[in-house]
Amino acid sequence: MNIGLDPAEPYFQNTDPRVRLDKNDALFVDVIHTDASSIITGGFGMSQGCGHVDFYPNGGWRQPGCNETPLKTVFDSIGKERNVIHGIRRFIGCSHARAALLFTESINTDCPFMAYECSTYEEFASGLCTKGKNPCLSSHKLLDNNSYSNRSDRNDLQTLPSLQCLQMGFNAHKSWTSLHKYMNINTNPQTVRTDSKAAKSETSKENKYFLWTADRSPYCLFHYRIQVLLRYDISGSSSLPEKTRLFVQVFGTKGFTPALDVTKETQFSENIDFVISSANIGTVVRVELQLKSSPALVMNPLRWRLSDSNDSNQIYLIQITVTNLESGNK
Repeated sequence: MNIGLDPAEPYFQNTDPRVRLDKNDALFVDVIHTDASSIITGGFGMSQGCGHVDFYPNGGWRQPGCNETPLKTVFDSIGKERNVIHGIRRFIGCSHARAALLFTESINTDCPFMAYECSTYEEFASGLCTKGKNPCLSSHKLLDNNSYSNRSDRNDLQTLPSLQCLQMGFNAHKSWTSLHKYMNINTNPQTVRTDSKAAKSETSKENKYFLWTADRSPYCLFHYRIQVLLRYDISGSSSLPEKTRLFVQVFGTKGFTPALDVTKETQFSENIDFVISSANIGTVVRVELQLKSSPALVMNPLRWRLSDSNDSNQIYLIQITVTNLESGNK
């Protein structure tokens, strides 16, 4: 196995595979990209996929906590290194070095560092790659659960396509092997069954996986898919007023997620489907929806009927579903 920790862009990106990291270098090559912006803008890592699996935490560039407030970050780095030169190096290479920190944390943690297959980071962030799919672990747990050893039982869970996901870091190869056994694809490139359409597709395509991480250790976060079904009629319109914002916050037995501005992160409609990340909040106990209207800028509890029955401005909550994508629990 080969593991690429933010492989360098200068003199390597888009070059011949013989002079850079490539999936043909080992039976399994996984790569973590954390500083994939252009070298012109200060990035050191390559964005090009070069492994059997390429992980892009936070999109693969500008990691949380790096370069957000440059002056403060510089002084923090100098303080941690207790040396000006080393501190500046730490600041400049903050995102580049994050790959090693993420991999190191993945060795001794119960948090799975689960990443989700998607074509682009933008599609992942908007929730497009999780809509209409079963939680990812439905395809991994089958291998360890005797109750699903029968192939017909497996097919029962395939009424919807399973969300393909892998663990980033130390357990990447193990989860990759498990996923491919479930998909009935040989994971050994040297003995892959070339008569299998699935095998051909899987070995030739770019396998990009995305996830969110925190700005400091512990970096690992959990991902929650939130589906909200609303019905509203505001003065005859089928949408909220232009300056109205809807926030969603999930509370669990171990904590709560940040309040997310749904109207900012997604295209607002009566059917809202998106993904957020947070430290493990445990079992979900409640979900709060709030409205924020300009210019008051005051968070107000969402009332499903915003006014009395004689007023046409009404919002109805039909259903909320919260799914922990790591565990599949709802």
